[in-house]
Parts: sequence; C-alpha cells; structure tokens
Amino acid sequence: MSELPRPAPADDPVIPADPALGRYLAHYPSNRLRLLLQGAALYTVPVVALNWLFAGLDDVPASIILIGSYAVIGLGIAWYVLHLWNREVILYERGFTYREGSRLGLFPYFNIVRFTQHAERVSYFNLIRREVYQARLVTDQEEVLIINNVYSSVGDLIARLESAITRDRLPIVQARLARGESVPFGDALRLDGDGLHTGAQSLAWEQFAGHRFVGKDLHLLARQGDPLIVRVADLENALLLLALLKNRPLPTGQPA
Repeated sequence: MSELPRPAPADDPVIPADPALGRYLAHYPSNRLRLLLQGAALYTVPVVALNWLFAGLDDVPASIILIGSYAVIGLGIAWYVLHLWNREVILYERGFTYREGSRLGLFPYFNIVRFTQHAERVSYFNLIRREVYQARLVTDQEEVLIINNVYSSVGDLIARLESAITRDRLPIVQARLARGESVPFGDALRLDGDGLHTGAQSLAWEQFAGHRFVGKDLHLLARQGDPLIVRVADLENALLLLALLKNRPLPTGQPA
C-alpha cells in the first residue's frame, strides 16, 4: 500500500521565497468585493435613469435603444472591473512584485528613488465614511507605480512599503551625502554635505538643532534664528528624510 502524502507544516509559506527578493512576507491582492460593489453601483444608476427616461415609450426603436444602452453600459463596467481584477503586490524581504493583469514587475526596495503618499478621510452624504489612500513610487528607471484603494489592506501595504524602502535607501543616501552630493526630497527641500536648503534659505549642519511638526509643516530648527519651514505635502521620501535627520549628530540638549 502506498503511503499517503503528509500535510505541509503549518508554518510553510503559501507563496515560496523568490530567488532575487528573498523570503515571502505578505500578499495584497486587489479588493475584489469592493470592485464588484462598485460595478453594481455604476450599473444601477444609469440603468434606473434610462428606465425613467424611457418609461412612457414602448415602441420598437425605443426598446432597441434601451437594450443597446444596457449592453454598452454593462460592457464598459465589465472592462473596468476586469482591468483591476488581477492586480496584486507581494512583499518579500528585499523587494516586492507588482502585477497589473498579465504584466509582472520585480522591484528591490533600494530601486525606489521617490515615494510620496496622500491619505484623507472622505464622507458621502454624511453616511458613508472611508479612508482614501494613494502612494506614488518612482524607480531609478523612471517607472511609476501607483498604490491606492484598489488593493486590500492598502494602509498597511503603504506603511510596510515605505518602511522597507527607507531601510534599504538610507545607507545609499548617507553615502551620497558623505561624498558631497546633493539629495533632493521633492522640489521643496534638498540636503548636501553643507546642510539643508529650501528655496533661497539654507541651514548648515552645524546650526541644525532637530525638527518639529507644526500643523501640516515640518520645522527644521536652528540653534540661532528662525527655522526652515517646509510643507509636508511638498516632500518626497518623508520617512527617509526623518531617518537621515535623526542620524545626524545634534548639539547637546537640543530637540530631535
């Protein structure tokens, strides 16, 4: 009698490790339930409107127009849902995969050179409230990746991506600064070996005394004089910037 196969250990990963990116960490597929609900809502509204417009007409041309309109609306909505159906992001130790339908890209974290995100709480008729997220990732090859509410658990996905990208980009940017290169953090701020620069203002590293958030602004404090003020919304790689600032030697007794 042949031996029955043994079940896999409970701690075996569902997705195997990637030869280039390392151990599997997490899987974020498209939020398909949300897509189905969106599709149903998008179909219902125009169909109800068409039924109301054609309510008093029962001739053949009107019926043909009505049925044709149903078909066109249905096909358009089906294309929209299917276009987003097979999107997913899979996180690994050293990078992630990004799938759009049949297209699949592999991206080490250190290849993401620009990271921006926006999150807001929106309300519909004061009845339905939801968080809207969008992150924009740009690679060193100028490829643009968008992470938004199409994905399940999108808030957690964006936070984990930003943390891993910051971890792997930090030593690279520190080395660039040590060589005297200039490192931009969006159009509003850049760092180099001399200090921090925003617009026509500069703050030498010797005068840098930490940072502080005031409302929607980042204040870069000076030992003497006024701080440099940058709008947080204008920054790229904000978490990486904070990691760099925290790793700078500060004068004794100054805030971080």
